[in-house]
Parts: sequence; C-alpha cells; structure tokens
Amino acid sequence: MNENSFGNKIPNIEIPKVPEKGRQEKLDLKIEVAGPEDWKIVRDLRVEAITGPDARMFGLTKKGTIQESNRSEQEWRDELSGDKTFAVLSWSGSNPVGFGRAILREDGAWRIRNGYVKNEFRGVGIGEQIFKMRLDEIRRRGGKQVITSIRPDNLGSLHIAEKFGFKPISTINVAMSSLQNRLFKKGFTHLYLDLEQDNK
Repeated sequence: MNENSFGNKIPNIEIPKVPEKGRQEKLDLKIEVAGPEDWKIVRDLRVEAITGPDARMFGLTKKGTIQESNRSEQEWRDELSGDKTFAVLSWSGSNPVGFGRAILREDGAWRIRNGYVKNEFRGVGIGEQIFKMRLDEIRRRGGKQVITSIRPDNLGSLHIAEKFGFKPISTINVAMSSLQNRLFKKGFTHLYLDLEQDNK
C-alpha cells in the first residue's frame, strides 16, 4: 500500500499516462456546457455511470440509483437550465463520451460532482478537460469556492483534482448527522479549492 498526496492509503496501482495529443485530435473532441435540450444525453450518460462497472465510485445506494434513473424529463431539463446547477458534455464527433455536473450549495460554494468518461475514451485527458470546463464555468458564474468528494481509490480523479490545486478537507468514515450527510459523503476524500486564492 502507498499513501497518496491527500494522505489516503491506496493499493499499488499505476495511473495511466495520457497519450500524446495526436490521439485526442483523431477523436475530434469537443467539450461544452449542456443545455436543457441535452437532457437525454446527460441522463443516459449518468445512468450508464451509476449502473456500470464503476458504479461504486458514485457512492449511491440501490434506492438512490433507482431514484436517479427514474427522474423525469422535466427534472433533467430544470437541472440543465438553472443558474444553480449545470452539466458539461464531452463529444467525439457526434458521439457523447463523457459528462460532469456541478451544483451551487446553500453556503455559496460550488460542488463538482459526477464526472464520467466512457471506458473506451479514457486515458486521453477527457476527464481532465471536463473537470477544467466545470471550473471555468464556475468562475464565469462568479463562484469563489469549490468542493468535491472523491473515493480514495479513484486515483485518476484524485490526480486531476490535485493538478487543479484542490486540498483535502477531511475523510469522513463515521456516522454523520443529517446536515453533515448532505454536505459530505461517508468514505470519500473531500477536497476544497479557493478560486480567489487560485487567481492570485
């Protein structure tokens, strides 16, 4: 076992190297903020993420997975048209290959959530680009503080967060009050970035 830069014990796994840009160019990649008209694409990618082989990375219970999978068209459209939440889509040509969401919390901090890239498109930097696009959009919306929660064994996502300057808040592995439960997921590494400090 090794320890990552956030102090988590992790198995000896090598993070895949990002190949040269040539592969990205061959994929004809683009990333954009999703609009309400993209609700089916975001929904389908989200359901694929929470029901596929990497589902445990998202920390949903069976009940939560069912609820998320059965959200209405209007709920998805509302999420993609409000000023307190947004999603980013990544495309290879006309094929959606990844997404990520962000939500404005009641305390004024943004939470980066639910990043996902289809397995066959991993290893070329798409996850990093989705992460960066969310940070750029948060800045554009006037955001100053960002948090995210990542499983300690999700080395790729931890590496990306570290690259963008996120620092650990804590890792919570104990029973939590309902308020804390809404703010932090148990068993996840919770990270923070101050965008004002980042811009100095």
